[in-house]
Amino acid sequence: MQVRLRQLTDRVLNRFFAIPMLFVVLGALLSLLVRAVDSGDAAESLPTAMQTTVESGRVLLATIAGGLLTSVTLLLSLMLVAVQLASTQYSPRTLRNWIGDKTLQITVGVVLGTSVFCLLVLRDTRRLSEATADTPATELVPHIGVLVAVVLGIVSLILVVKSVDHLADSLRVGRVGQRIMAATLSTIEHRSSVAGGEGDARSPVVPPGAATGQPEPEAPVPDEAEPVTTPIAGWVQQIDIEALLAALPSGSTAWIAAPLGNYVLPDAPLVWTTADTTDCEHGIRDAFALGDTRTMQQDAAYGILRLTDIAVRALSPGVNDPNTAADMVAHLNVILLRLWELPPEAGRHRSDDRTVILTPVSHEAYLHLALDPIRRYGATDPVVIETLVRALTQLAAEVERRDLPGPTEPIAEMAELVRSTADRTLFSPQDRERLDGATDRRS
Repeated sequence: MQVRLRQLTDRVLNRFFAIPMLFVVLGALLSLLVRAVDSGDAAESLPTAMQTTVESGRVLLATIAGGLLTSVTLLLSLMLVAVQLASTQYSPRTLRNWIGDKTLQITVGVVLGTSVFCLLVLRDTRRLSEATADTPATELVPHIGVLVAVVLGIVSLILVVKSVDHLADSLRVGRVGQRIMAATLSTIEHRSSVAGGEGDARSPVVPPGAATGQPEPEAPVPDEAEPVTTPIAGWVQQIDIEALLAALPSGSTAWIAAPLGNYVLPDAPLVWTTADTTDCEHGIRDAFALGDTRTMQQDAAYGILRLTDIAVRALSPGVNDPNTAADMVAHLNVILLRLWELPPEAGRHRSDDRTVILTPVSHEAYLHLALDPIRRYGATDPVVIETLVRALTQLAAEVERRDLPGPTEPIAEMAELVRSTADRTLFSPQDRERLDGATDRRS
């Protein structure tokens, strides 16, 4: 249930529809509240400067509503242009950065909510009866409603200007990399904090090879194990280890066959287990969240993939922007350093006499995921190769200086692999000299 709730929350918050519609509802409710206040005696005590007439009220409300609807149309057009440019220039995987941007969602929501508020108050601003010789005209003038509409209109215009500035700033390559890096680091922190919690179910067993930096070998799946399959296809977005342990019968073991970030075919195994699956099949399936795309809820590797994707696209002949690739390498190096601050992932999770076994992602696997595509596609560019070597040299130096738990051997092997991949025939003598000197940790 928690997995489904988190999946639904992530889906709603990263769609552009939900938050603006919430503000539309709030605008409608606020109009009802203001109407109730205007119907009482509070409006009569307002200063003369804050009171209005039917004619001026209708003009103000119509002007505010019409102007804000025009501004929100312009803002949405700018956002669509930004999304198109970003998906072409950076990567289609960065679309969630703009579609799920809370600043843009809140701004559009406030503008739409204010427009709805003005339209509903405008409906109530009218003359009920004309004046006669004996009786004055009966008018329904929402003094407070018009005052609130003016305040909301000013706030909306300020937010529109702020959003345009925010949108332009968010298109900078450094800002794109910073946001993806921050989201990836947040995912890593969340997973490490859960793994380090109290209780057997939340405290992973320390692998025997932790001292040498090697993860525990995967235990083989016995022949008598039965699969628990998924009826649908999709990307594995979340795995709730606690729920999976709780779903298993006492004394049983489960082997995860569909790790985070993998695409699972319909009727393919999620887990293999030695337990009788008749009673626990539903609970095991509920521990997995599958969707039509990868997300950053638990999948830190997806954040690395997004940064690498931007770097590779920048190295394509159509873009030819090695400095963007170098920028992404710098952000990737921050993520790799954070991963090296953590011990190897546990391959076993236990709760009482129940056990879940999975294939842990090693530090070396993260390193190759981050840098392999960049070194291959940037093999002919001295800037990219030198940046990679310097980043790996810095990473190795920090690991040794801080005595971090991550292994140093994969870093040295990757640095040598980068040098061997480089096509030095296209490098000038100065380029080759700089590359040879890039291993100096104090350069």
